[in-house]
Amino acid sequence: MFTKLLDTSYYICLDFLEVHLDLHDILYLIGGRGHRVSNHQTLQGVENEKNSDQILNSCDWRSCISNDLDTINSLIDSVADSENSQISELCKYATMPKGKMIRSSLCLLSYYACGGKNSEMILNAASAIEILHNATLVHDDINDDSNLRRGQTSLHKRYSIRDAVLTGDYLIASAFHLLASIDKNMFNEFGNVATSMVESEFIQKNSVGNYNINISEYYEIIKGKTAIPMSASAKLGATLANADNSLVQNISKFSLYFGMAFQIVDDILDIVGNAEVGKTLHNDILEGKITLPIIYAIKDPRYGNKIVQLIDGEGVDDNVDIIVSYVKSTNSISKCKQRAKYYSSKASSYLNDLPHSEYKDSLISLIRYNLYRSY
Repeated sequence: MFTKLLDTSYYICLDFLEVHLDLHDILYLIGGRGHRVSNHQTLQGVENEKNSDQILNSCDWRSCISNDLDTINSLIDSVADSENSQISELCKYATMPKGKMIRSSLCLLSYYACGGKNSEMILNAASAIEILHNATLVHDDINDDSNLRRGQTSLHKRYSIRDAVLTGDYLIASAFHLLASIDKNMFNEFGNVATSMVESEFIQKNSVGNYNINISEYYEIIKGKTAIPMSASAKLGATLANADNSLVQNISKFSLYFGMAFQIVDDILDIVGNAEVGKTLHNDILEGKITLPIIYAIKDPRYGNKIVQLIDGEGVDDNVDIIVSYVKSTNSISKCKQRAKYYSSKASSYLNDLPHSEYKDSLISLIRYNLYRSY
């Protein structure tokens, strides 16, 4: 069930995200001063975007796990080092450019924040998560026919679709092999993750060019392809730390809401992001994906019809800059930012019961980083 509050066009999913609203939630969502998050001090400055660079510079979420992340990269390199030289070449190419490592970081930070001490075990687990993520990116690039991935030619463009499919499959098998050595019970968890990701991709594929898609369908897509994988990553960390069930559930919900905010920011950046960081901009528009910025923009009384006509018309590649300028001329981006801020606040609320530590601080910094990142 989705509820529309007053005339704001903001929607809250009450079923699949289990959002329970009180007066403070409602006031916050429609622009009031209420805020139910007791960790709200950690998100101070979120409403003042003039301070965004300063806030971003203060979001140090990596330093306490930087050595672990370096170790994970080494472990991934070792997995890519197959006896088959062709497999080695392809896997190293797929994993060579390092990403933000958000999912593996969620696993690490949740583990340590919940009191975990066995570094070897959690490093293997986080490595499996990062390998699995890299595999999905290889397959995503095939589905989207993307030319670039992390600043280099995508694998299927550099080699072939056949090679890319097999490389993704090999990386998936390697990830599950690592997971099996840690906790076989997590097979079901990550099996469900894989199912959700595939289902959401089908929903997104079937919604291409559908301007009647509603916000609930958009949320279902980003929940399956981003929020659930992130939730499972953090939940794995908390579970391996032997945290009690309530804490595991809170960590899982924190990362679910964080994942929602993360994907909304990704969709914003496809419109307004930095093209110099090796990621092709405006892919969603070129591929006909109806993301939240487009959903809001096409409702604009002045520019909405113009945007639809240009996307539907011939030569969308030639008109993409005009489409982007029209979207920017609406209040779409500001609405999307409000949604990302809302989910970020919800995420922060589930960290309240987590004992204070540098790892909890890093999780909070990660929330803030997401709101102000440029790629």
